[in-house]
Amino acid sequence: MTAINTTIALPLFKEVYGDNVENLVPAAARLQKDAKFVARDKQEGNKYHQPVKTTRSHGWTLSTSGDAFPLNAAEPARTADAQVQGSSFVLREVISYDAAAKLLSGKSEGARKRAFVSGSAYMVENMTETAAFVLETQLLYGQSDVGIVEARTAGVGTTTQTFSFTPGTFIPALWSGMENGYVEVWNAAGAIKRNIAGTMQVTGVNVDLRTVTFVGTAAEMDTIIGTDVIYLRDTKSAGMVGLRSIASNTGLMFAINAANVSLWAGNTFSAAGGSLSFVKVLQGLNKPVNRGLMKDVIGYCSPKSWSDCMNDLAALRRYSDNAGGSLEQGAESIKFYGQSGTVEIFPHILMKPSEALFFPKAGLIRLGASELTFTPPGMADKDFFENLPDHAGYGIRNYWNQALFTPTPAQCLLINGIVNSDD
Repeated sequence: MTAINTTIALPLFKEVYGDNVENLVPAAARLQKDAKFVARDKQEGNKYHQPVKTTRSHGWTLSTSGDAFPLNAAEPARTADAQVQGSSFVLREVISYDAAAKLLSGKSEGARKRAFVSGSAYMVENMTETAAFVLETQLLYGQSDVGIVEARTAGVGTTTQTFSFTPGTFIPALWSGMENGYVEVWNAAGAIKRNIAGTMQVTGVNVDLRTVTFVGTAAEMDTIIGTDVIYLRDTKSAGMVGLRSIASNTGLMFAINAANVSLWAGNTFSAAGGSLSFVKVLQGLNKPVNRGLMKDVIGYCSPKSWSDCMNDLAALRRYSDNAGGSLEQGAESIKFYGQSGTVEIFPHILMKPSEALFFPKAGLIRLGASELTFTPPGMADKDFFENLPDHAGYGIRNYWNQALFTPTPAQCLLINGIVNSDD
């Protein structure tokens, strides 16, 4: 058994992946690309502070007297301090001494580099894909559920049980590849955690039947009922506030209460059990437009909703011909002109079939200490290689620390209640 010298591995790792990690992030991580990352210095512990405007100035005076009329008292615009909590992610992988030694085989530097690239590419790409998947899921659904239980289909009283999900909340791309992953189950109100003492681990997924099989504690899983909601592990308590939560906010968020600040509330519009169409998108956008949205808009919907929009040919022709918009069947996005400017809708494989999200273009930012990286924070000269204390191998880690933020939640929109034509 041969151990490698990490002083050889670390420079190679940096040379091969140091500036290339972003290129490994999959195209499905769309929100990571649409929301610019802005690194900020931490203040007061682990919170980021963002001043936001909550009201206009109201100390105006009007007069038609023509004389030196008296002025009303100043009523300045109000601001509030939004406190944004960043969420940290660390992913661990291991590699044996033997495998690591083979990565660095070869007498010349060029031979070692070629061996390292060919041997490490799969591991690094897989870790990057996983970290990007968790980040994208958090950006969309942080502190929101990723599915609603419809019914138990097998296994009552046993440690292996299968549950179906409601058609509108089952996300095939999220559950595909989730075997061995962990979840939390809560009641619909989010007050009672069903698996409070034990863990629930995914052991099987059937996309066609919308079912997921879990292994866990029988007594706890027996308490799960229809309408219970599923969260990925830790995301309810330790996740960032995602776009869905921002767009539908009605209460306390980032230390500001929408009950007292009307511009801090989001907007929700129901599709009323019908498919997503251009008319419904425009009807829904009336809400944020009425509250100040006058910018180009980006929208995400599920691939099913995307298909319905693309098949809405009459609307497609009407908005393209009459409003001058650009719409092409089979294009990457559906683009047309709405009340506030251009509306561009993208299919997103991690969107729930029953929902669509809209936000101002360039209206979201990602605050945080770090983008996705394989370099430990504050240690730019090192990488996440470490000797495992009790095993013959090395540990490798990647990391990110981020939070999603917008100073204008009132300009975001959640459309729910969508029933697609092939649901």
